Amino acid sequence: MKKLSTRLFIIFFVLMAVFTLCNVLLNELFLEDYFIFKNKKYLLSEKIQIEKFLNQKEDFSQYIVELDRDEGISTLVVDKDLQMLKSSNPMNPKDKSGIPAELEEIIKELKDNADQEYIYDAVTAMNSSKYIVLVTKISKDQYLMISKSMKELSYNASIANEFFMYIGILLLLIGSIVMKLYSKRLTQPVQEIRDIAMDIAELNFSRRVEVLSKDELGSLSESINIMADRLDDAIVRLNENLDKRKQLLRDITHELKTPIGVILGYVEALKYGVSSDSDEYYNIIISECNRMDRMVKELLNQSVLESGSVQLRQEEIDMKVLIKSIMERFHKELKGKRIGVTSQYAYQNNIVADQYLIDRVITNFIVNAIRHTSKNGKIEISFNELNEMFEIGVFNTGSFIPEEEIDRVWDAFYKVDKARKRNSAGQGIGLSIVKSIVELHDGICFVENLNNGVRFVIRLPKISH
Repeated sequence: MKKLSTRLFIIFFVLMAVFTLCNVLLNELFLEDYFIFKNKKYLLSEKIQIEKFLNQKEDFSQYIVELDRDEGISTLVVDKDLQMLKSSNPMNPKDKSGIPAELEEIIKELKDNADQEYIYDAVTAMNSSKYIVLVTKISKDQYLMISKSMKELSYNASIANEFFMYIGILLLLIGSIVMKLYSKRLTQPVQEIRDIAMDIAELNFSRRVEVLSKDELGSLSESINIMADRLDDAIVRLNENLDKRKQLLRDITHELKTPIGVILGYVEALKYGVSSDSDEYYNIIISECNRMDRMVKELLNQSVLESGSVQLRQEEIDMKVLIKSIMERFHKELKGKRIGVTSQYAYQNNIVADQYLIDRVITNFIVNAIRHTSKNGKIEISFNELNEMFEIGVFNTGSFIPEEEIDRVWDAFYKVDKARKRNSAGQGIGLSIVKSIVELHDGICFVENLNNGVRFVIRLPKISH
């Protein structure tokens, strides 16, 4: 497989070679004709200057001599009989060797048309030299002929072609060296991107592409780096989730192992008639079965919420009415522990959310608050507005949550109080369900330690019904 740098070098070399050959070929075919074309135009302009000096004998003679010497343009004025009247090369008036043979025919044509002029290419019989000749009528019986040799032009064209060929070869060599170096520099980032892409394919996200430019390669390098960052973050989150799943599996196993062991023990006791009070054993077995049933149902609910397949039923909710109805459910527990409850409603409007799920969130907060509030404690419920969100908070007096564990309270089966007895209320899944419900509403949840207790908070975006 050819490297990209080699392919670029070959393409450049071929293009430069073709360009050089085309340049030489075009010069060979058209340069002389172009010189003739340009010199014909030059003769026409010089004709105008010569005509200005015709009536000034001394100035005219000096002008055409200097013109012949400096520009190689010969000037000749003849009458209708081809007798020389003035010339930039003095010669015998009867010597007509320097007069083109076509001049007599041209003069016959000009006799009838004073405004016409002739310009053409002529070849002398003596040395086959090529000339450009311009003939025009300047008075009744006088005719002007100016000519320029093409021998020098042809020689210059040959030199130009040779020069262009050498320059083309030199540029081809220099360009090849420059292209070789530039193509290597151009393809080096591509090779680096390829190597890093292979590392990413092997799940190695440690390397990054160095961005050296702001062109397409630079943009590609930035995209590779962004992709590597996002994949790295995704792998980290995936590993964290995997660890949580493993921990959840261990916790579920632990939580189910205890009631199963209890049930097995009481069943064996009933089988062998260890106790005469069988009703008590049956009640314990039923209680443990109900506990496992609640745990499995909560786990199923948690799984459904995390899957994102739950369709929210958005509706207007009067938070005062909802919170009041929830607190009435816990009247007995609150009264038994002599817990005082206060409510604060800084935001008076209704909200739009799934009432059933919001009910579960607040209920779980209240259950958690009652569980961790000692007798004669206090629970405060707040409902506030915060920019484009509304906030529901539940505060309870009691001990703090250790700062290093404050983010883990949302994990299933996580218990801050590691010594809490197995038969205490709750399955340890309630706050995990809260987090799933809040994220389903595109909200956030957090917990904070205050001076004399703990406050659990959710914030949900305002939605118009």
